[in-house]
Amino acid sequence: MILISYLIYNLYAKHATNQAESLKSLSNDLYTDSVRFMYELLQNADDVSLLNILNNRSKVTIATINNYLIIAHNDIPFSNKDLRAVSSINNGIKIKDQLKIGYKGLGFKAVFGKSSYVLIYTAGEYFRFDSSSNFPWRWQGDQDIWEAENDRKFMYPWQIIPIWTETKDVPSDVHSFIVQNSCSVSTIMLLHNKLETKQGIQQLKDQPHTLLFLRNIVEIHFNLDGLIDTFTMENNVIDGTKTLVLNNHILSRWIVKQTILDIPASICENLKNDLNIPGKLKSAQQIKLFFAAKYNNNNAIQKLESALFAYIPTKILQYKGHRRISSDICHPTFSYSEDMVR
Repeated sequence: MILISYLIYNLYAKHATNQAESLKSLSNDLYTDSVRFMYELLQNADDVSLLNILNNRSKVTIATINNYLIIAHNDIPFSNKDLRAVSSINNGIKIKDQLKIGYKGLGFKAVFGKSSYVLIYTAGEYFRFDSSSNFPWRWQGDQDIWEAENDRKFMYPWQIIPIWTETKDVPSDVHSFIVQNSCSVSTIMLLHNKLETKQGIQQLKDQPHTLLFLRNIVEIHFNLDGLIDTFTMENNVIDGTKTLVLNNHILSRWIVKQTILDIPASICENLKNDLNIPGKLKSAQQIKLFFAAKYNNNNAIQKLESALFAYIPTKILQYKGHRRISSDICHPTFSYSEDMVR
C-alpha cells in the first residue's frame, strides 16, 4: 500500500507540473507579437464597462514605469466571478454573454507570455500571479528526489494561483501611479522585454482606427516613462459620426453606421455540430455589422486603404475600399475569408 500511495502522490506532482507546462505553452502560443495581448486587456476593459451604465466616459491608461507595464481602467472593480475567471481556464464570465466580445475564456492568459510576474489591483487591494513564489512541496518524499527520478523540474501552475499581496510589497512608484490616476482596476506586468512592448504601444498609437469600434472606451491615456499622450474618441449620437483626437488635435473623422443581420437558420443548423465553433457563437441569432467611412474637412468621403476587422483586430491586412467594417462576431468563419481577417 505504501508503494501505491507513493505512486499516486507522484502522479499528483506530475499533473501539477504538466498543467504548469501546458499553461506556459498556451500563453506563449496565444499571442506572439508585442501588441495583441494589449488588445485582449483593452477588450476586457471595454466589456466590463457595459456593466456600469452610469459611466459614459470609460477611460483606459497604458503606462510604463521602469520595467513595469500598467494597463488600467476607471470602471467597476473585480467581482468574485472575475477573480475565479482569471484564476481558471475556460471559465470566463463572458463565454456565454452575447453582450461581451470575449468568448474563449483564455484572453487574460496572454499576459503570461510577456511576464512571469503579473500584479492586479482592484477594490483597493492587490493580488499577483508570480512564477518565483516558493510554492511548498505537498507530497510524500523529497522534491529533489522526485525531480531526479522524473528528470524534470517540479513546477506549480502559478498562472492560475492568485497570491494576496500587501501594499508594502508593491513597488512604491507603481502604487503611487495607481493612486494618483484614480485607477479602479490595474494589471501590472514586470516585462520580459520592455523595448518590444514599447514598440507595440507605439503601433497601437499609430493605428488609432483599430479602436474605432470599441463600444464603451472613449479615452486612452498613454504614459511612457513620463511621455504623455491622450487619445480621445468623440461620439456624436445624433448623426452617428466619430472623431479621433490625439492631444486635442483631430486625427480623423468617421461616419459610422450599424446594421443588424439575422443569421439564416440553415447556417445555425450547420454550425451545431462544428466542434471548432464556440458555443457562444453557435447560439447567436443575429450579427451586428458596423460600417465606418472616413471623411475630410469638405465632408467628402475619402478613398483609402481599408482594413476589415471585428471590434479589436488581432492582425490588420489591407484591402482597397472606401470604408472600414466591423462585426460583433469575432470569428472569420461566419462571413470573412482567412486572408481578410486574422
